[in-house]
Amino acid sequence: MIPPMDPMLECLLIACEQAVKVESLPLRQDGSFAASYVSSGETLGKRIRNGDFDELLSRASAPASEGDAPAPYHWTVRLRAGGARKTVYKLWLRESPEQLEALLAARKEAAQARARLPHALRQRKPWGPL
Repeated sequence: MIPPMDPMLECLLIACEQAVKVESLPLRQDGSFAASYVSSGETLGKRIRNGDFDELLSRASAPASEGDAPAPYHWTVRLRAGGARKTVYKLWLRESPEQLEALLAARKEAAQARARLPHALRQRKPWGPL
């Protein structure tokens, strides 16, 4: 059986799936950023699942007022790669944190409905997309 995951991490993984743009900012030892690189939500999700997650630095609950922002909401996450190098990721999202939490709740409900079905019926997907 898979151990239960922290709800905040589950919400962060959904944010990675829904990300419009992801920026990777490797940290130098003096705390400054080396450069900004384009990354993907899929890559960030893999790194979080591998246990590289350090902390969620910020989560915008109000839309960004900047005109040049790629999407209205942004999250900032810090990861540690290989236990040594730290990298800050900025995710830009169209969905608010409340919408992501609602999506997470819907996925959990669909998974529970699927688990209640007899095994032979699970393959027919009567519960909708997971």
